Amino acid sequence: MIIIFNAVKSTPFGASPRCAFYIVGKKTQEEKMTEFQNSFKKGLKDGLPIALGYLSVSFTFGMMVVEGGLPVFTAVLISMTNLTSAGQFAGLDLILAGGAYLEMALTQLVINIRYALMSVSLSQKLHKSVNLLDRFLIAFSNTDEIFAVASGQKGEVGKKYMYGLALLPIVGWTLGTLIGAAASTVLPLSVRSALGIAIYGMFIAIFMGLAGHLCASFITIFGGYAILDASGYDTGLSLKVIFISVIVFALVRAGFRYAEQSCNHFIAFRLLAIIRDKVFKALRNLCPAKLEGRDRGNLISVITSDIELLEVFYAHTISPIAIAVLYTVIMCVYIGSFHWILAVVALVAYIVTGVVIPLLASKAGGDDGMVYRTKSGELSSFVLDSLRGVQQIIQYGFGNKRLNAMNMQTNELSEYSRRMKDKAGINTAVTNVCILVFDIIMLFTGAFLYACGSIGFDGVLLTSIALFSSFGPAVALASLGSTLQSTFAAGNRVLNILDENPVVDEVSGEENAVFDGISSENVTFSYDDEKILDDFSINILKGEVTGIVGKSGSGKSTLLKLFMRFWDTDSGTISIGKRDIRTVNTNDLRNMESYMTQDTHLFCDSIRNNIRIARLDATDEDIENACKKASIHNFIMTLSKGYDTPVGELGDTLSGGEKQRIGLARVFLHDSDMVLLDEPTSNLDSLNEAVILKSIAKERNDKTVVLVSHRQSTMRIADRTYSVERGRVS
Repeated sequence: MIIIFNAVKSTPFGASPRCAFYIVGKKTQEEKMTEFQNSFKKGLKDGLPIALGYLSVSFTFGMMVVEGGLPVFTAVLISMTNLTSAGQFAGLDLILAGGAYLEMALTQLVINIRYALMSVSLSQKLHKSVNLLDRFLIAFSNTDEIFAVASGQKGEVGKKYMYGLALLPIVGWTLGTLIGAAASTVLPLSVRSALGIAIYGMFIAIFMGLAGHLCASFITIFGGYAILDASGYDTGLSLKVIFISVIVFALVRAGFRYAEQSCNHFIAFRLLAIIRDKVFKALRNLCPAKLEGRDRGNLISVITSDIELLEVFYAHTISPIAIAVLYTVIMCVYIGSFHWILAVVALVAYIVTGVVIPLLASKAGGDDGMVYRTKSGELSSFVLDSLRGVQQIIQYGFGNKRLNAMNMQTNELSEYSRRMKDKAGINTAVTNVCILVFDIIMLFTGAFLYACGSIGFDGVLLTSIALFSSFGPAVALASLGSTLQSTFAAGNRVLNILDENPVVDEVSGEENAVFDGISSENVTFSYDDEKILDDFSINILKGEVTGIVGKSGSGKSTLLKLFMRFWDTDSGTISIGKRDIRTVNTNDLRNMESYMTQDTHLFCDSIRNNIRIARLDATDEDIENACKKASIHNFIMTLSKGYDTPVGELGDTLSGGEKQRIGLARVFLHDSDMVLLDEPTSNLDSLNEAVILKSIAKERNDKTVVLVSHRQSTMRIADRTYSVERGRVS
């Protein structure tokens, strides 16, 4: 063994007054111990892949905990205190099932026996310098993967290596749980359950995004290593290795970026379809009460632009947040490997840039986002109303007035948009200033520690470069602050529809009903505070045509809607036979009733498809027979494409009588026991009225018909007639 003493260590940056012993030949026991104890960074490096692998499993666990009704902090606490996936999932099942403490303890004991045996085996691998307390802590953090990696090391391992090896997996496990639990609190249950594979696509996007950002940062960091190597500083990496690494990072970063964007867009479009499907299903349950007297333009705005914003939020906010958190942990660990004070500086920089600034920006935005979304909906409603009434606008020459009103709304909306963009610009400027300030702080802190001899020059250069190049994820979060208000406003509008309770609950699972006439007994009903029907009683006999005549606003149409159970009565009862309509299965009720309004709505489709909506399984022959009964077949055959003729937007290519007869054809095709006709001839001339009444009288086939009209001439086919005035039978 040869010992060489060197009093002054020379470096390219000057002489360092340090004493060093160089031992050539056989290594001493003390040197071996030192090597074991100073391998913390190697442990971190070996533990990083394990941590990334744990994210997917713990992400799923976090979602399961919240879906089971437990709070987020419970999920995180479980992951921090139990590092066994089998133990956690088994324990969760017992907790949700209300298992006893003894049962839980025995379950965990059985599951953890093998981990105890693995820890005993691993203890033989530990250096004798590792004391009892450290051995217990290492055993606590032991997992299958950690055991496998540690056991695969040559020779004995020290405690610092084990702590480094366990640190990132523990962080990854806990962080994955937190992200999964947090995502579950943000996503509605109906959306979560429908997402399926998209959840795992989100995890892949997070992993790929994290890898891409790390590649981008380490391209710059490896540039710092190149500078050190070119200056003669021993970095442990050759210039060739550095050059190849930079090229590899540059190439794979593009692939990671592409994969991240592909996954995020997959999630985005899937969410778009899911949320719109949920909204339409909700509206189906809420309508027609939801649309009665409501601003339909606002609903259109919710279904289109608001849902798109919500989709962007879920797909492009959750992923960046998760990436930023994981990236922050990894970069703080890397910077902290030089000195813990530098890690604290980096952590503060990331928190201020990625958390504090977005929160302050969001708070500064106030209610601008909600106001903007509301104004946007109002403008959509105004435009829709103008398009529907464009003929009247032209006829009566108030186009300029309408245009001026639209311009005023547009300008008001533009003002809110400008204010939000100004605040976004201020947010960006503040973010950039903070980045510059923290870069300077990191540089001066590193210089101070170098002057104190706590770190080498490599610590100053590499940590400064690392911070300079690592603000990408934090900046992505900072940019969210200016849009959060608008996004949350859109989300609230959409979720309000999903959470809104229907006026009438659907009925299912009841005994099938048989139609045997319908009656109302002492029915009272009001729209808000306006009473429409007051102690109204009427008896509709099976097989008869019952006419209900009265002035507009007397409650005739409302009665038919109550028969359809679009609303429930305030008091009194509507019965089919002797059975309360509220106990009849909703599907049965819809099948036994056909409802035709005075304004037959035609979809922008062919005549055939417009009629087929009454019975989707109807054949072409069935449709033609229904049209013959409605006296519209001959007219359809005169058209160039016959039944395949498009009706045009809002059915504008057809006359009022033709629309009504198509509506009547739907009624005949539906072939229900009871037909409700609301002012079927109100907009028709005498000839068309006679045609429709003749069709109803001829083709009713013992059906029960309720004919509502304000015309006495329409009542000539009725078997009996009731007169309604001010919500009462007169």
